[in-house]
Amino acid sequence: MARAEFQPQLEAFILRVENLGLTLSFGEDKVNWEGGSYYGSFTYTQEGLESFKSDLIRKEEEAAAAAKASAEAEAEVLGLPQNIRIWKRTGGATGCGMGWVITPDGFDRERDGLENDNPRRAARYDEGNLVLEAGTAG
Repeated sequence: MARAEFQPQLEAFILRVENLGLTLSFGEDKVNWEGGSYYGSFTYTQEGLESFKSDLIRKEEEAAAAAKASAEAEAEVLGLPQNIRIWKRTGGATGCGMGWVITPDGFDRERDGLENDNPRRAARYDEGNLVLEAGTAG
């Protein structure tokens, strides 16, 4: 009975699990995921579901951190600019200006961090990004 209740909720996470290179298998008492050197087992209970979600989020954060470190290392090897600030300011006494980073697919890249209400900052620029800036003549 517990499996019938919790399996559909766990199946909703299959794509996220597969994106990590892991697989899910549903046993009689537990759901298991495995892949590479990782193995996890979770009971068909609310506690098991919550533990599964927490573990999945932790694994996704680890994968994102590894991907970011890899991209930063690649950018450094390629000699791409690092720690560039682009200001996005449309008013005030100091030259109005706007800045955007456009990714190869044509979309505006979100900032990596926000230091205050005005600057737009990226820790790195990936190969293929286009930096646009506009300002008033001063």
